[in-house]
Amino acid sequence: MRMAKRGKRLREFEKNNRKFNVSEASEKRAKKHEAIKSSEFKEKKKKKTKVTNVRRLITSVITVILIAFVLVSAVNIAKLTKQRDELKAYNKKLLNLKEDLVAELDHINSAEYIEQQARKDLKMIKENELLFVVEEGN
Repeated sequence: MRMAKRGKRLREFEKNNRKFNVSEASEKRAKKHEAIKSSEFKEKKKKKTKVTNVRRLITSVITVILIAFVLVSAVNIAKLTKQRDELKAYNKKLLNLKEDLVAELDHINSAEYIEQQARKDLKMIKENELLFVVEEGN
């Protein structure tokens, strides 16, 4: 027990008889505070840098995806425009063919065409007409 009391007394004695320099203590405290602050600052800076890098990466990925989407859409629009133009040209061609066929149908249904075909293919004649058949010889 005596040793415990001695140790305690010694510590009290050292504590009470310490010479204390205020300017040195202030400098030590400032250095310690600065070291802590700089390490915290470095950690915060690392975290900010990491967050910034992640944000940049996400922004870059989104930008690339949007650019790819726009390019694919532009290509599809160009293909569809070309296909539309081809279909318009084909439609115009079909309309012209329809007009020709309607005109031919009107011509075919006319009395003159029917008479012409009857005379030519069926060798028919009107009353009081003579039919001459000429055979081609070798």
